[in-house]
Amino acid sequence: MDNELISIIVPVYNVEKYIAKCLDSLVNQTYLNIEILLIDDGSTDKSLSICKKYAAVDSRIKLFSKENGGVSSARNLGLLHVQGEYVVFVDSDDFVSPKYCEHLYQLTISTKSELASVSRYNILNKEVVKISDLSFNQITSDEALRKFFLGEGINCYLFSKIFKYETIKGLRFDESLESAEDVLFIYQTLKNINFASMDGTVADYFYILREGSLTNKRLTSSRIDSSIRVAEFITRDCNSNKKLKMLSEINEISLKGEVLEWISLNSELRIEFEEYYNIILREVRKFKLLHKVQYLTLKKFIRIILLKVSPRLVTILKNK
Repeated sequence: MDNELISIIVPVYNVEKYIAKCLDSLVNQTYLNIEILLIDDGSTDKSLSICKKYAAVDSRIKLFSKENGGVSSARNLGLLHVQGEYVVFVDSDDFVSPKYCEHLYQLTISTKSELASVSRYNILNKEVVKISDLSFNQITSDEALRKFFLGEGINCYLFSKIFKYETIKGLRFDESLESAEDVLFIYQTLKNINFASMDGTVADYFYILREGSLTNKRLTSSRIDSSIRVAEFITRDCNSNKKLKMLSEINEISLKGEVLEWISLNSELRIEFEEYYNIILREVRKFKLLHKVQYLTLKKFIRIILLKVSPRLVTILKNK
């Protein structure tokens, strides 16, 4: 069922150890009608030369090279060159199963959904864990946003998803953000769709976790600011819809709670970002749950309660 063209956008930056495995998994897809858009973001290692070798032997690979500008600018360049009816994002240090595109395409077509998703495997060192997810077909935009805000099957990751290009062609990643740019992009996409679907029984994406890293980026004030900006923007944007506003407020406090968890990772970060920590902690403790309990999952409710007591406690329990 190789009907419509799928564009696979892969930002590349200093991944010489991983890019070959990623590309091998993409060129060997059972769904053949694909284009692979490699966006080299100013790599200083051998990543670009490896990409050139693959592009030389597979005409489906289109290679673009630019000055370093960050992953959002790389993805935006990829979006400018999309020729397909559908778009898939893959991180260059991850890899996918041979049926990755086939499963995603079949799901989006069979359910007539503009956004469709499958599950993933998390890999840390040599441990491979399949992530169990919910399954649902043809849920509406509002229901998809509800699930997104509550973390019920629709997450903020770009991978493991297929997007109908018509739905996202007017969207771009905010290049001023150093974090949470994917959260904003998924939120904006969910506003544009008619239907979304998820098959949580299928896991086709292999997400590589690196030991001792916060998404491999140093925690900075600009990263904290970016996460807070996105959370507060989404809440303001949902202001006219009472139910979504409630849910977006839960989402906002959850995102801010994640910032508290980041800062709680060690005592040095607590000292460096003490002002942020104290301001956000006050907001979390002021957050009123009374009229929002009906919208909360038990897991989300417990997490917010624990955050009010001690963000460090949440971090410890998550790592057990």
